[in-house]
Amino acid sequence: MSSSMLGKKQCKFAVLTIRSKCTELCISERNCNLRSIVENISLNVEIMEDGDLHSSPFVQIFKINLEAEIYNGKTDNRHVSADIQCDHIDLVLSHQVFYFWHDVAMSIPEGGSSQFAIGCFECKLHVRKVSLLLTDGRWSCSGPLLEILIRNLIFHSNVCRTTVECSIVSDLEANYNNIHKVMWEPFIEPWKFQISISRKREISILLNSSIITDICLDSVAQLNLNFTESFLESVCRALEMIKDAWDEKKPTDLSETRTFLNSPYMEDASIGRYAPYILQNLTSLPLSYCIFQGSGNSALDTKEVKGWSLVQSSCSVPIYSNETPEEQLLRFRPTRSSGQLNEKQSGGVAHHFISIKLDGTSVPSVPISMDLVGLSYFVVDFSKASNKLELEKTADIPRYTNLEEGINAGEGFIVPVVFDVSVQRFSKLIRLYSTVIVCNETSVPLELRFDIPLGVSPKIIDPIYPGQNSPLPLHLAEAGRIRWRPLGNSYVWSEPHNLPNILSQESKIGSLRSFVCYPSHPSSDPFRCCLSLKKIYLPPSVKPKKVSDLLLKDISMEPAGKHSEDLLLGLDKSSKHFIYQLSLSTPLVVHNYLPQAVSLTIESGGVSRTALLSEVQTNFHHVDPSHELGIEFHMEEFKPSVSRFSPSESFTTLAKFSGTKFTASETLTFDPFINNGPIYVTVEKTLDAFSGARELFIFVPYLIYNCVGFPLSISNSADELKESLFTVPSCYELVEQEQVHIKKEGLSLLSCNHDHDSESPAPQTDCLWHDSSDNSIVPTWNDAVADAKRMARKPLIKSGPSIVHLVKDGNEDQRRISLFSPNKGRHWSNQSSSSNLNIVDDGHGKAKGYAYSPHPSSSLGNNMVRLCRSLPKLVKEKLSSNLWSKPFPLIPASGFTSVLVPQPLQNAAYVISVTSSVLSEPFAGKTRAITFQPRYVISNACSKELCYKQKGTDFIFHLGKEQHSHLHWADSTRDLLVCICYDEPGWQWSGSFLPEILGDTQVKVRNDISGAVNMIRVEVQNADNSMWDDNAVVSLHKNPGTHLILLSDDDSGYMPYRIENFSKERLRVYQQKCESFETMVPSYHSCPYAWDEPCYPHRLIVEVPGERVLGSYALDDIRESTAVHLPATSEKPERILLISTQAVGATKVLRVIDSSYHVNPSIENRKHEQRQEIFSEYQEKVSINIPYIGISLINSLPQELLFACAKGIRVHLLQSMDQQKVSLKVLSLQIDNQVRAATYPVILSFNRGYRSSSSNYDDGARKNENSQLHSDHSCKSVIHLAVSKWRKKDLSLISFEYITLRAAEFHLELEQEVVLGLSEFVKSVYLRFQNGVMPFSDPTLLPLLHDNPLVGNPHSHIPISSVQNKNQRISVLFPSVIPVGAPSQQIYQLARRQRKIYVEMFDVGAIKFTLSFSSDPWMLRMGIPMSGDSLVHRGLMALADIEGARIYLRELKIVHHMAGWESIQEILLRHYTRQLLHEMYKVLGSAGVIGNPMGFARSLGLGIRDFLSVPARNLNQSPAGLVRGMAQGTTSLLSNTVYALSDAATQFSKAAQKGIVALTFDEQAFSRTEKQQRGASSHSEGVINEVLEGLTGLLQSPIRGAEKHGLPGVLSGAALGLTGLVARPAASILEVTGKTAQSIRNRSKHYQTGTRRRIRLPRPLSREFPLRPYSWEEAIGISVLTEAGDGLKFKDEALVMCRALKQAGKFVIVTERSIHLVSCPSLVDYANPEFQGIEADPEWDIESEIFLDSVIHIDANDGILHIVGSGSDAFLRQNQHQAKRSGMRVHGGNPTLPLYQTDLELAPGKNAEELLQILQSVIELGKERGWGGRSVLHRCNIKCKSTAY
Repeated sequence: MSSSMLGKKQCKFAVLTIRSKCTELCISERNCNLRSIVENISLNVEIMEDGDLHSSPFVQIFKINLEAEIYNGKTDNRHVSADIQCDHIDLVLSHQVFYFWHDVAMSIPEGGSSQFAIGCFECKLHVRKVSLLLTDGRWSCSGPLLEILIRNLIFHSNVCRTTVECSIVSDLEANYNNIHKVMWEPFIEPWKFQISISRKREISILLNSSIITDICLDSVAQLNLNFTESFLESVCRALEMIKDAWDEKKPTDLSETRTFLNSPYMEDASIGRYAPYILQNLTSLPLSYCIFQGSGNSALDTKEVKGWSLVQSSCSVPIYSNETPEEQLLRFRPTRSSGQLNEKQSGGVAHHFISIKLDGTSVPSVPISMDLVGLSYFVVDFSKASNKLELEKTADIPRYTNLEEGINAGEGFIVPVVFDVSVQRFSKLIRLYSTVIVCNETSVPLELRFDIPLGVSPKIIDPIYPGQNSPLPLHLAEAGRIRWRPLGNSYVWSEPHNLPNILSQESKIGSLRSFVCYPSHPSSDPFRCCLSLKKIYLPPSVKPKKVSDLLLKDISMEPAGKHSEDLLLGLDKSSKHFIYQLSLSTPLVVHNYLPQAVSLTIESGGVSRTALLSEVQTNFHHVDPSHELGIEFHMEEFKPSVSRFSPSESFTTLAKFSGTKFTASETLTFDPFINNGPIYVTVEKTLDAFSGARELFIFVPYLIYNCVGFPLSISNSADELKESLFTVPSCYELVEQEQVHIKKEGLSLLSCNHDHDSESPAPQTDCLWHDSSDNSIVPTWNDAVADAKRMARKPLIKSGPSIVHLVKDGNEDQRRISLFSPNKGRHWSNQSSSSNLNIVDDGHGKAKGYAYSPHPSSSLGNNMVRLCRSLPKLVKEKLSSNLWSKPFPLIPASGFTSVLVPQPLQNAAYVISVTSSVLSEPFAGKTRAITFQPRYVISNACSKELCYKQKGTDFIFHLGKEQHSHLHWADSTRDLLVCICYDEPGWQWSGSFLPEILGDTQVKVRNDISGAVNMIRVEVQNADNSMWDDNAVVSLHKNPGTHLILLSDDDSGYMPYRIENFSKERLRVYQQKCESFETMVPSYHSCPYAWDEPCYPHRLIVEVPGERVLGSYALDDIRESTAVHLPATSEKPERILLISTQAVGATKVLRVIDSSYHVNPSIENRKHEQRQEIFSEYQEKVSINIPYIGISLINSLPQELLFACAKGIRVHLLQSMDQQKVSLKVLSLQIDNQVRAATYPVILSFNRGYRSSSSNYDDGARKNENSQLHSDHSCKSVIHLAVSKWRKKDLSLISFEYITLRAAEFHLELEQEVVLGLSEFVKSVYLRFQNGVMPFSDPTLLPLLHDNPLVGNPHSHIPISSVQNKNQRISVLFPSVIPVGAPSQQIYQLARRQRKIYVEMFDVGAIKFTLSFSSDPWMLRMGIPMSGDSLVHRGLMALADIEGARIYLRELKIVHHMAGWESIQEILLRHYTRQLLHEMYKVLGSAGVIGNPMGFARSLGLGIRDFLSVPARNLNQSPAGLVRGMAQGTTSLLSNTVYALSDAATQFSKAAQKGIVALTFDEQAFSRTEKQQRGASSHSEGVINEVLEGLTGLLQSPIRGAEKHGLPGVLSGAALGLTGLVARPAASILEVTGKTAQSIRNRSKHYQTGTRRRIRLPRPLSREFPLRPYSWEEAIGISVLTEAGDGLKFKDEALVMCRALKQAGKFVIVTERSIHLVSCPSLVDYANPEFQGIEADPEWDIESEIFLDSVIHIDANDGILHIVGSGSDAFLRQNQHQAKRSGMRVHGGNPTLPLYQTDLELAPGKNAEELLQILQSVIELGKERGWGGRSVLHRCNIKCKSTAY
């Protein structure tokens, strides 16, 4: 096979190799037998190009045993049977395999007819294992991605002449490679399924053959899926790899980003060597390293030790893998295969370890894992280290003892080294550097010099460029004196700074540092720089562990917030090592966010300097950060404005502190030189609390984009005062067109044509707007152009001399000012010849933003403004009408709104869309974009020229081919209905359509002369970003608010209706209210039909001319035949016409039948025939039955966020010749909150016993649905989706018969922690798929700095992505938008571009659900106080609790709608947004802060209803029932009243307590409250303790405030302490009150009936170990140790094993020190498929506790484990813990018995021998470590107590 690509010849080969052991063929008279044993079959793909041959394995099959037999029957038919046994099949899909098969074309010649007839073929195939491995085989990112494992595959097929039957039974699992842990993790947990396929060929009497296929997929076991960020990352990598291969990117191609000069990383890239690791030495010292092969849970594999290699300073060395793909595959299978996940050796994942020895040290470091991603450190001793670390060599293999814990810093020169492991695609980057990193955040390169004492010459390190981060030399990192200066000789070195003193100072507010470098030339300014220090906690390296260590210790036992708390600013840590981030920043940075140039004069210390601010930002290095600054701003045509920046001491007293900065703002007023009114500009001043660096932000609240084609005036007051008018020019200029037939003042519709026609201009007359000034001086053409240019430069223009648009007509001397062109046919035509739709060129055609700022006294959120078209002053004075629009908000609630701007003509108005958008960085939070676009743009994509008008008016407008124009309102007193017609003789106006309604409409155009009828398709769609090319931005808002009206010829031939006349009568049909548009249907003819007026009622009048009207019919409703009598006439006898409406495919047919000549079958026979027809018409059927599917969502911490479980999933796929149907039913659905100690353990749950209202669905238009889609389970399903689609060849139109969705009533209970976790998960996944995987780049060039290094687990990696310093951006373009409807655009090309959807019936049933929400205001985002975590934010979140808000969303029904998918999405969004806003009062009425009045009224009303209705109902049954009914009603009333009162008290107490805690407590109180919420301690501290805490806070708060803020902090701290003194006891009282009320509420019957259960316990997870398939026993063991006794009793225990006992609901739990026998009533039938779930707070009953150090003898016999131990010590220690706690009971034994015996009988299927071995191992390990207890030397008078379980 060969292919030619990119001009080069390639040769591709597929090499097939077969190794056969023996083959035997026996042929007899009637039989033929074949036996063969094949050892191996391999298929490799090879590509040869330019003499290089690249090979890759594709398929490998091992150990095949084939037995086949051919039997000749009595007839000519032969029966063939085959039995195939195979050990395993490996299929590898790599980049090279995809690249190989991409352009390979295989041609198979057609064979002739065979004389060898086979009557029956039977095949049996049994494969032990099938593996499908997806791997990226390229050199730069080679590594496994995904693997699908199929075990015990049994395939059986039986093929006959007319039938084919197949069955498949197998076990399936799918795993992905977690590159961060270098381990396999399950995506699909082991699952067993079976597939049956039946295919029959039926031959009818007419020799018509049809094939019926039936496929059924059944799930035999539970299906569990795990969605993690690592899995989605693997999927993203796989998709990118396949895309690269399909895009013909060669496996050996090296992109420009990977071609690095003199990089050792590229040495052997061309020959395909794989470098899984890159070692980068940034220590400034040479080092040597040694690689070890080992595993994460075992001792190092000494057989895999490699030699020592040398790495020079500042060099990077790739660590290559020299294995071939075949060797990698063979090594990969036994040690790393994902198939070992479920086996005992799952922890044996291969790791590589590295030992490092630096120059100047005598011993190497402890081996460190190269595969665990994250930060760690190890220490080196540059002094003699023989007594601290021993290096023993046995057969040249090093072994390490006495690690760095024994090193005392005072005994030698001890230096920590940072060990940083990060992921680069499928390579690991390992970087070694010191603990001090210098970050250059200035705009100039810097030099650093170390002054070394004792006369040694100073050391100057390499320059640090802006945005770069450089670690200091290892041996000088935390010692010595350091100097700085800009690169070059222009400045002298700064004064020396003692580095240990800088690092030893605490990073606190007020510790401001700076340095100065004086210039070499006296006339230059000095260079100043601010210095700040950030400390980052550095965890120690993880040492290799033994099997027993990892088996006995599980990191999941640690509290969830432990690691994040340890990283909080690196404070209060037992470890002494940190990473010091030393940042050098500019003293003053000015950010200019105004769209025009601004100059700045700064006065500091008596010296003034003036500079022109660049776009966005300018740096000033000469400013002294300790001095006061005088700042003067200058803008063109405005007077200067002055501001001052106070010194740091005074600024911090007045500014607001947020995060790490002090912030203050002021508003500057720029007065113009001419009387045009001022501009209000906001100046925001910030001061870094740690470095003293200052920043100025200059911005206005709004950027105005005018895209309507004419200038607009904006007024922010109710009256049109001159002082408040601003004029914004348009980004393009239009010339008005006049209507074709001028009958009166017409529709003002903007259009323009660059091709001027030859008509002569209209006679010049006096215009109202002829003069442009008070003295009537007409400006010249050049003056107008100059004015227009000045207008474009000015952002704001007062309503003085306005800009006018001059139009040059034919005469060069004739000049006039015009708003309307008297010439006919001036439109916009496209001059672009581009074939693709490029709306704008680079830098042309985009709208520019203009600054707008209302008066500072007005609120930004309530700015009500008005609009009018900017006209010359004299014109306004002569116009009597008011041209201002009604007031509207600049920030609409929905993001956009429509505004009517009156025109000078009567009742005419411009329709303008106003959108408000939030800008991205750096404008976020400062400036919003306000865009004015035309609301409607109409475009002609027809083959003829068109005219259009507003219905009911006489103003007609011309629209040429491929032209577009803005559509405005000619008469605002009428509805905006648009009619169209061809601009040719004889054509009538079509029916009208609404441009406001999204979707497609067919309008009919008739010709009176020729009688022709044409259909025009009208597409109304949003002008969103997806319609344009990738580089175009239509609007900064997702919905620009502009509707595109695209008119095109409908040549598809599709008509929604048809009229069939089976009678001798001539019929006249017409639409109701449209009698003038009639259609004649001759006898025995059919006629396609469409509505003449789409906006009129859809009813058709049928009439027999001259006799009578047959009736009015709704063609959309299917109805049976109705008889209509026609009386006898002189020419015709009496007739009976049968009229019915039927559906034939997607077309509705009105059928008129004369019963005298045609027989009409009865309705019953028709229904029976239809049932039989529909049952057999589906030729392909697919049924999927999954009784159970679980989906687990896990983030990267790792933490299981939620678990979704769906039961009884049934999917039916049916297909016939003309129809496809899909039905989905879910019998049960529940989503659990898997966070422990959650307020709401169940997020989503449906009401039990729900019965959907499907009667309308069955009785209406759905009568034709197959009975399989309506099984008896439909009434019980909680979700029912039914879709029916017509099959058509026209792919541009997808036609659906119906789409229906029904959902049962459900409960939605959310928590803030889960919502934030889900949002972070979605954001991470979205960014991953948006940005793709890490690009190809040289890992050695990556920077060290990180954005948010303060948060994460100890092993989390500090992000190393390239960070661009925000102060280094020279220019950031202002956001710009594309004006929709501009003259140069080709909007007509959008017609018929989108795939359309026609839906006959789209029906979404009413949605009812109960909403609850619980906030956690003490949760700190990112683990530290951020700027968003303000007191107001926490207080609002504390008041956001909602309980039981019952929401009702009305049904949505769309009938006979044709539109694009985007339009349907818009309809759905509008409907449900409106419904949710309508239900907001229920949400507010269910707030806990006001006691949930809605819930109170509902519960109380239920009690009153029972009190009145129950006695009356019982009285009807018998008189004696009145007393019983009164008792029941009274009981219900009292119960509901108590529940209502207690529930209201509970909700109010909880919300009030949260609010007090959020507003008054500090971070320590937040941490304590969060621990209580997670279950660490549930008891209250007490009112007295809280009073004492408040007094302590009253004394400590002023001191803390003084440390942070100085003298002002004393006052704020005292106020905070005083508030805490009152708030703490109040919060404690509210907590007690709330718990009391909650206890009363929980005991009520009403509450107990509403409790919900989790499907399963939370999954135990670990940061070090891979994700494993879910295990009930492991989850039970972790839950007991975590939750029993409020989590305090077993907090120091680590789980070893948990096994179920034979007695249901009982378990044995083995820890490092003891054995626990536990029972739980909720888990009696947990293994039963019908298990209903477990309680959120299960009761753990600890029946016995055996300490391992007391065990004397242990053995197993007949599946029973026998344990004998001494009892006195055990029971003595056991009785110390016998205090009963909530959720736990402990049973004690008899302490007088010296011995005891316990017999444990495990559940069926559990191996007692395995448990025995584990117990023996644990006991041996405990003896090695020392139990810490006493040993029993001698006992006498021994008695034994035996207990059996």
